[in-house]
Amino acid sequence: MLALAQRRHSHSTRTVHSVVDDELRVSTHKSIIKTLGRQYAIIILGVYLVKKQPETIETQEKTKPAGSKSKTPGSGNSPSKSLT
Repeated sequence: MLALAQRRHSHSTRTVHSVVDDELRVSTHKSIIKTLGRQYAIIILGVYLVKKQPETIETQEKTKPAGSKSKTPGSGNSPSKSLT
């Protein structure tokens, strides 16, 4: 059992800590970049939707008739009718 406890590692502890530290740092940076990318995408999508919305309302207003009366044939005063 003592032979197992005194076994030497092929890499020094400092080297192992350095490699693990670098890997954690890289994975943390990747995670932060992904999170920021998602947040920016959501913000850009939100801005796009907010700016897109008033254009749709303006388009609907342009296609609406000016008056609220419905125009049906034969309704209202027609200039071809005789007043006599």
